[in-house]
Amino acid sequence: MTLDRAVAIFKYELPNWVWSVTECWVSIRGYCAPDWIPGYQDHEDYGIEQVELEIAKPSGPRGGSGPDPTPAEFLMALLDKAKEAKARHRPSPRSD
Repeated sequence: MTLDRAVAIFKYELPNWVWSVTECWVSIRGYCAPDWIPGYQDHEDYGIEQVELEIAKPSGPRGGSGPDPTPAEFLMALLDKAKEAKARHRPSPRSD
């Protein structure tokens, strides 16, 4: 899968979420969270904490087996973790 395709899937599955992915010789790490769009307090994802993930590269100093994950594979793993967090989230009723 290309990174462009992974980004398109992420944006489709979690619209209005921000994300970041960084890669170095040791690992790939990143985060995602609901964006603070206008009216974000009324959005169904309001209150979900930032989701973070780090995957060590087998070729790095921590070792391991298998190929190093690509940024696209990492973004899909981050998406899965974010969707789990979203499924556990129950918005609290607003008291206006």
